[in-house]
Amino acid sequence: MRSLVDPVWPLLATIAAAWVALLQTGRGRPWARRTGTVALAALWLAGTGPSAWITSRALDVSTPIRREPAAIFVLGGGYEVGETPEEDFLGTESIRRAHRAARVARVHPDAVVVVSGREPGTEGDRPDARHAELMAARLRALGVGGDRIVLETTSSNTHGHAIEADRLGIVDSAAPIVVVSSNFHLRRARLEFSRPFSDVTMVGSDSDRPTLLGSLSPVALLPTSSRLEDSALALREAAAIVVSLVRG
Repeated sequence: MRSLVDPVWPLLATIAAAWVALLQTGRGRPWARRTGTVALAALWLAGTGPSAWITSRALDVSTPIRREPAAIFVLGGGYEVGETPEEDFLGTESIRRAHRAARVARVHPDAVVVVSGREPGTEGDRPDARHAELMAARLRALGVGGDRIVLETTSSNTHGHAIEADRLGIVDSAAPIVVVSSNFHLRRARLEFSRPFSDVTMVGSDSDRPTLLGSLSPVALLPTSSRLEDSALALREAAAIVVSLVRG
């Protein structure tokens, strides 16, 4: 019931009411009225359950692991620089990815676990390896042996993750691998990793997808700030996928 106290839907409802009142006056050019109505409807939809269901189906390409993986690549999701190195901490997406990777690693104990990525913008404050070190520490705390963990500290984006994963030479291009990342990021990650590797399984950091029935409940039809943020992430991913396709 948190949707009922979210500030977004009352604000949008007020704007919609004001817009309807404006339309009833007949003021403004027809094209402007139509454009405003479509924009307001799109903004409302972007914050609702149906939007979350659609974007999850479009971007979440996670599948069950069919073959024993030779390597598990967990992609970094960012960290925050603290006042001292001891106070540095992983962001929410990194924590979720690390926890999911640890669960996969426990089921597949022979797979190497590769932590990919450095954090852009922290070069003046921390070594490039800091992000991967924090991820590795989290994995060790979750029971993954340190002798299984490999740090990849060169890449700073999804395109680079795949390139550096190949350059590590840990597995050959035909070996089965697992890539762990946030669900909304899986389609783009699969696109990049499928270039150097032929047997790629994508695993999302969240196990559950929104259901169609749940997305159509009355409460889910109220827009919320969290769903608007998810829609913004989905739009960013869509743009990044286009860039990746054009770049090749």
